Amino acid sequence: MDYTSLVTPIRRYLKIHSPMNLSCTDLGLNLVIWKWSPESDAFETLYVSIFQNSNHTKISNMEYKLEDEGSLSLQNTLVEHEGLYACVYDNGVSGGSVLYDVLVMVDPTPVFPVIDGCNHQQYCVLEKQPQDVLTCSVLGIRPKVVLEWRAFREETAIDFTQHQFTVTQMGALYDISLTVKFDFTLTTQNKVTVECSAVGENAELFSLSTKIDLLFPNARKMKRMKPGDTENEGIPMMENTNGKAERFIEHLKAKYEIFYDSVQPIPYIKDRMYCVDKVFVEGGIEYMTGISGGQAQWDKLSSYQELVKENCLKTKRQILEGEPGYGKSTLTLQLLYDWCKSHSKTSSRGVDVIIYLRLRQLRGVESIFSAIRQFILPRDSDISEEDIKEILNHMSSVLVLLDGFDEYPDQESTETDIYHIMKKDMFQGFNVILTTRPSCVPTDFAPHSDRVTAYRVR
Repeated sequence: MDYTSLVTPIRRYLKIHSPMNLSCTDLGLNLVIWKWSPESDAFETLYVSIFQNSNHTKISNMEYKLEDEGSLSLQNTLVEHEGLYACVYDNGVSGGSVLYDVLVMVDPTPVFPVIDGCNHQQYCVLEKQPQDVLTCSVLGIRPKVVLEWRAFREETAIDFTQHQFTVTQMGALYDISLTVKFDFTLTTQNKVTVECSAVGENAELFSLSTKIDLLFPNARKMKRMKPGDTENEGIPMMENTNGKAERFIEHLKAKYEIFYDSVQPIPYIKDRMYCVDKVFVEGGIEYMTGISGGQAQWDKLSSYQELVKENCLKTKRQILEGEPGYGKSTLTLQLLYDWCKSHSKTSSRGVDVIIYLRLRQLRGVESIFSAIRQFILPRDSDISEEDIKEILNHMSSVLVLLDGFDEYPDQESTETDIYHIMKKDMFQGFNVILTTRPSCVPTDFAPHSDRVTAYRVR
């Protein structure tokens, strides 16, 4: 029977290895039949169940389970479970059918587009000619997506041509690549930001995007105009971001000084505040090296400064966990103090910018650039959210401190920049440290992050 001619299928996307539950109807049932077809023509019967008082008659497929209310469940969904699932039911008065089109999703490895020439251990900058070639790929993905190269900023005068799109099937998964030629005609600029991202029908399933900078070392250098100088008239001038970047850093340091100068070592004594450098006592810090026999294995860091040392830990995402009062927030303030004072013996000295946000303040604030503008910069600052993007994009070393995930009101949301930053969908080249209590370690992020735990030295 062609069930698609009777009812419109409900499309259901499921991640591989996730559970599946398909409901049939909310009405009381006398009879329910579940059928499955991988190719929409020949349907295989999974379950026939006749409900009479407490007696059920079932013909079952061992992989699936028929729940008491007539829904069909599966604990471990695999690619071979894709297809059409039809439920035919009767409640003694009337009957009907429900049809599901189940598709299985597999995230690519790694979980972002890979750019030829980049190692993706840090933010990528490629030296190119004004007319050159770019290639990006996603590996081991399902279902297929379409890739697109584009300028990160709409006003950038760069053309992408001769798109060569390649799809290679590896079993149930796909390797997809896009090679383009580009023409960067605005040769007065020596750097431009471009982005490879997924677009089209299945793009919203994955949120795949990677940004890189293209550096043109042979681009003509701009000559600074003097009053009355007409030699360079007609040459478009690049926006000078250096001045705004300097003001941005000044604003950050002024705000952070308020934070690290207002530490209350005894919370209930409100009139005694100290600089963090006077009260910070370095305790013990351990990082998780792996799992053996079902138990986490930990090793000690020699100093808190190793958290921000390049290549000290395995990834650019660290989750710093510790019980209340163990000094997680104080440690982040000490990192701010080190950076603001530019102490030569501290690792923070090599960091261009630190972004520090208290997550409890970010209820309903999805954009991190909006959060920076709202909670760090002064109200009368002329630096916009777009300016913040531009400034951070041109920094070679950025550290993001996200304090108090256990107090974050939107920790269940998948729409916030905080979620995408920790999933490495954003700020892939930035170092990020997120603090939280052990009971609130975000499980979605932990497998892709270094686990670090703080403890008191007794």
